[in-house]
Amino acid sequence: TFKNHVSQIAFGNGYDGNIVENNIPKLEALKDAVEAVGSSKSLANGVVALNQVFPYELDGPAIATNVEGGLVKYVINDDFDETHDRYDGVFYAFAQQKLELKDGTIINVGDEITRFVTQNVVRNEDGTITSVSYSFNPDFLASLKVSADNLFDPVIYMQVTRIAYGDNVENKFEVVINDYVVESNTVVTHTPEPTPETPTTPTPETPSTPVTPTPAEDVPVQKAALLPET
Repeated sequence: TFKNHVSQIAFGNGYDGNIVENNIPKLEALKDAVEAVGSSKSLANGVVALNQVFPYELDGPAIATNVEGGLVKYVINDDFDETHDRYDGVFYAFAQQKLELKDGTIINVGDEITRFVTQNVVRNEDGTITSVSYSFNPDFLASLKVSADNLFDPVIYMQVTRIAYGDNVENKFEVVINDYVVESNTVVTHTPEPTPETPTTPTPETPSTPVTPTPAEDVPVQKAALLPET
C-alpha cells in the first residue's frame, strides 16, 4: 500500500489534503536453475557440472490485463554471468495461466508463446553475449482481453552452458512492466574444481634371497654283468 499526502499553499495559508491509499498487488519475479525446460528439479544451491547444458527459469510476475493504463510493456532483462555461462540465444516462453485474447482465442496453461517474444542481446568485442532482453510484442499485449481475471503470467527458459569452474555462480534478472521494475531473487549454483589425485609412491619390492644350489651326490656307477652266451 502506497500513501500519498498532498499539501497546498495558497495566499500564505497552508491546507492539508486527504491521504490517498493505492493498493497495488505484490509482484514477484523468481529465478531458478533447473535440469531441463519445464522440469521441477531445481539446481539452485546444487552442483552444475562443467560443460553441462541447462536452462535458467525466469518466472515473471502475474499481472492482470486491466492494469491502469493498460498492459503496454512487459520486458524481462537478464544480465547473467557470462564468465561462467555461455548463452547462444536459445530460449522458450510459456503461459503459466489460462489467457484469453479479445477475439476469443484461448491460450492454455503450458502453451508455448515464444512467437510473441522479441529477443535483444548485447555482445562484447569478442562477440560473446553478455546480457539479453525478452520483450513481449506490443501488438500481442494489446490483443489480450482486458479483465481483472485475465492474468498474463509468462515464464521463460534461457538455455546456457556452464563453461568455467566457480564456487558461487550468482544470477538474477529484472522485469519491467509498463514503468514498474521488479527484481528477482538471486539463484546460486556451484561448479567446484575437481580435487587433484595424490600420486601414490610405489613400494619397492624386497629382493629375494638367491637360492644356493645343492651339489648332487656322486653315485657310483655299477657295471652291468655280462650274461653267459648260450
